[in-house]
Amino acid sequence: MKKQNILSLILFAFFISANAQLQFLDNNNSPISNVKIFSKEGRILAISNLKGETTTSKIDFPKNDSIEIYHSNYISKKMIWDDLKNKSKIYLNPDSVTKLEEIVLTAKKPEYLILKGYFISYQIIDDVALSFSDGIIEYYINLNKNKLVDSRIIESRIFKNNDSIKAFSKRKGNSTFNILSTIPPFSFYEEVLLNEWDNYETDSGGNIKGKNNIIGRITNNGNISEFTIEYNSLQNTKKTSIFGITSIIKNKTISEKFNSASPTIEKISSLGKYYNSDITKKGVSINYELIQDFYITENNYLSNEKFKDYRKKVKNESINIYIGNTETSVIPKFIESMLYKNLELISNKE
Repeated sequence: MKKQNILSLILFAFFISANAQLQFLDNNNSPISNVKIFSKEGRILAISNLKGETTTSKIDFPKNDSIEIYHSNYISKKMIWDDLKNKSKIYLNPDSVTKLEEIVLTAKKPEYLILKGYFISYQIIDDVALSFSDGIIEYYINLNKNKLVDSRIIESRIFKNNDSIKAFSKRKGNSTFNILSTIPPFSFYEEVLLNEWDNYETDSGGNIKGKNNIIGRITNNGNISEFTIEYNSLQNTKKTSIFGITSIIKNKTISEKFNSASPTIEKISSLGKYYNSDITKKGVSINYELIQDFYITENNYLSNEKFKDYRKKVKNESINIYIGNTETSVIPKFIESMLYKNLELISNKE
């Protein structure tokens, strides 16, 4: 064989190795997007795209360190980094930690839907875990108008990495960025069915089409359906500027799961959001990442009269620090270990 051919084969093999794709799949061989690979310190190493793919070969990470594979709708999986890099496909099993309970509190056609469940919010700045919050929340939806009307946090707890926040503020300058002491739950104004579903159409392959390109995908598995919409990616960044702050959004992805063959707001069972942007002010930059997940545990229907009575009843109830008995398997294992190590429990009234 000629030297040129040998050299070409070597270069081709090197190119394939350097750009090898790892793909996440479900039990039906459908790709899973928005899968996150976490280090044990809480750093996000990689995220899968709409094809369920991500590249790991260019990530500088100790080969014997453990990692966790996490998605809000699937059972988390722990692996050694070197083992993961040697795989081309990884299958994830669906998570069934929540069982939707439907309660109809009216004999008439219901006019309001109350979605009650467990939320987590996780904030990372410059690859350092700075804060985590979780708790119980209710979202109130007007079914006649198909619109969110309000929400109420019932219980919550907040953890902060105070040492890292102090070091970060000192390094970046206290007046440059305001480090959030609390992290809000998922904003239901971003929920796709209530806000933007009419803007999209799907093809026979389950692809969700935006104005000019494919921005998401929908899958059906019996009485379960899921969709993911990728508003921004490295190939589709968005730049915004306001009050001297410039933000380049590198990833904004929302995933939702439903206990029905097609997506309906009444049957939503969980949703998740990932957001990543580079933020710059006065020449100082940070990388900001936010993960927000919500798992519905109760699905209550009320008439207009019953809803008004319910709102009067809960209006003056106080928010409590939430300490535990909610199913913790929805929390990534590395966060469970961080809660009482790097992250300190603080008052929700701080």
